Amino acid sequence: MKYIKPAWLFESTSEEEPNLFSVSNVENDYKSYTYVCHCGKINILVDNCIKEYKCTCGNSNFLNVEEAKLDFNNFCSYYYFNKKIRIEFEYNYKIDILNNKVQAICFIKIPIKIDKKNNKLKYEEIVIASAIPNKTNKVDKIPKEYSKEIETTLRSMIVKVEEFEKFIEIKLSRNGSKVKQKEIYFFLNHINLKEKEFINWKNADLLIGENLTIQTALIELTNNKKYKSVKKAIFRNYQFQMESSNIFNTLLNYLATTKIDDPNFIVELINMEYLNNDKFLTNLDKTLFLEFTDFLIRNYKFKQVIHFFKHFDNFIKIDNENFKQAYLVFQDILRQYHILKFNLEKDFEKVRCTPRKIHDQFAKIINARKYKYLLDKKLTYSPKELKAQIKIDHYVVKLPHNGAELYTWADILHNCMASYLSEIENKQTVIYGFFIEDKIVFAVEIRNEQILQAYRAYNRNLMPFEQSVLSKWFEESYLN
Repeated sequence: MKYIKPAWLFESTSEEEPNLFSVSNVENDYKSYTYVCHCGKINILVDNCIKEYKCTCGNSNFLNVEEAKLDFNNFCSYYYFNKKIRIEFEYNYKIDILNNKVQAICFIKIPIKIDKKNNKLKYEEIVIASAIPNKTNKVDKIPKEYSKEIETTLRSMIVKVEEFEKFIEIKLSRNGSKVKQKEIYFFLNHINLKEKEFINWKNADLLIGENLTIQTALIELTNNKKYKSVKKAIFRNYQFQMESSNIFNTLLNYLATTKIDDPNFIVELINMEYLNNDKFLTNLDKTLFLEFTDFLIRNYKFKQVIHFFKHFDNFIKIDNENFKQAYLVFQDILRQYHILKFNLEKDFEKVRCTPRKIHDQFAKIINARKYKYLLDKKLTYSPKELKAQIKIDHYVVKLPHNGAELYTWADILHNCMASYLSEIENKQTVIYGFFIEDKIVFAVEIRNEQILQAYRAYNRNLMPFEQSVLSKWFEESYLN
């Protein structure tokens, strides 16, 4: 491994900085190239392209500022892994606001411009890594191409929470209380929120405005939509969520106003109170949820996308007991999308924009893509799990012993069981099939010693006698 001190090269056009060619017709063909060596010497050359340059100290390694600014981490990785060079940067540290969070920041300074009259350089700060105080004082792993000192230094900074607390302008609870600790961690991560009541907001990081009050934050959620109906719907949903659970989850409101243009559809989505609440939204992967919605919008009209969400809202509205099934199906669809999202459009056959049709189409693609992969996957189980493979009434209870079996079951039942392979391998869940005369009738997922879900083909609910057999098997054979 070769170690070098950073020396920099940046350029400017002749129009920006007068030079010998400023009055000629070739001025646009020439640029001035500033070489800033680690020895302290600065040299400016005017030419029509970058030429080999060697400083009087003997250094000829100059890093291109524009390439570094474009993607700094990949820039350093290229030198570290491809050229076996570690760049010995001079690291700087500070506590400051970055992306609306109060963070311990490691940064370097790179020259971007020169004042020729005073021969002074203008620098730009490039963030290498950052960390926020947390309960475990965890710092994300620093890439190999940087010094190990960064992680150690950041960790030593974030333990001094009082240094970060100075940035919080809100009056917090009394010292020593658990509530105060919760408030500190929340407002360090949302320093742009300026009222204590924001502690009850979820997905508040979607708000990017400065010095937000509750009212201005709700207005920001309208995403500059000028329609009174949109503003009223958001304020009404805020009141509904706070009255029903004392928690306001911004996610569906944000999605509605940033992804949809038609105010009628925006209001319709916001008013789906069985979906637009923290109970349904809290454990959804925010990024995945927004990406999946983008996928729907690319392939369907806004009216069809709203129809997709309305299916879930209406299903829960009919009977609150349906909430669990609706939530699990929605999570299943997101899990499927996560597996498929790269090159999904290539394989996706447009079907009706309903949960069942989208779910089944995703399941079909997963099963097709994974078939070869699944064939070689062997599944192992605990003695207790194996012992539960019994005959009960007219049924034979079986475990899938390899990926091919899991694929076959999923194909027959037209569901997404194939996407559970990694979780079965990691012992996070287990799936049993209930067979009559070697044909699977329904399957059950057991997680943490509880029945999580059990469905017949096309994710239909079990018949009463099937539910009775399942309960009897679970109590007498699986738990014992």
